[in-house]
Parts: sequence; structure tokens; C-alpha cells
Amino acid sequence: MKKFFSVMLLAITIIFICEQNNFAKAYNHDVGIYPATGLRAYLMTETLSYFRGGFSCTVVCYPSGRPYYIDYTFRQDYSGFYFTNSDGYRAQVHSYHTPVEYNVWRYAW
Repeated sequence: MKKFFSVMLLAITIIFICEQNNFAKAYNHDVGIYPATGLRAYLMTETLSYFRGGFSCTVVCYPSGRPYYIDYTFRQDYSGFYFTNSDGYRAQVHSYHTPVEYNVWRYAW
């Protein structure tokens, strides 16, 4: 009986220690304001997915208090990084013209 309780105590201790070391936390990272709409955008960090030559992710903003999700794909080209999104936009990443996308790119890389 003592062995059983000792093993159970050891198992509970190991489970407790493993739960504390979970460093992967998902959160929304502020990536700026869209110049065209004035809406603040947040990168959903848990959606970052890397592939050869780029990455994809989702950005959320809150018009009228409701979440609006925009899916992005960033790819490297011979002349720089370009993005496409689920709203149909495609452009080169630039700190002045596309500040939200530039901040997403900086966070991801």
C-alpha cells in the first residue's frame, strides 16, 4: 500500500511540474492601425505557420466591437516580401504604406 501511494504521489508531482513548464501561450499581439480604416489590428500569434519562403497568419480587428478576421500569406520574392490577404489585397511589405503588414512581418521574422 505504501508503494502505491508513493507511486501516485510521484505521478502527481510529475504532472504538476510538466503543467508549469508550458511556455507556448497564445495571445493577440498589437501590430498597429490600418491607415484606411483606423482600426487597430492584432496578430493572433497561435495562427503563425511557417513554410519554405514565407509564412501565413491571421490578424483580427474589432469594428463595432465584433471580431473581424483577415487571413494573410507572406512570401519572399526576388525584390522583397509580398503579402496577400483574404480581403483580396496584394502588395509589397513596406513600413510606411502597409504598417500593419510590416509589423506582422517583423514579429514573425
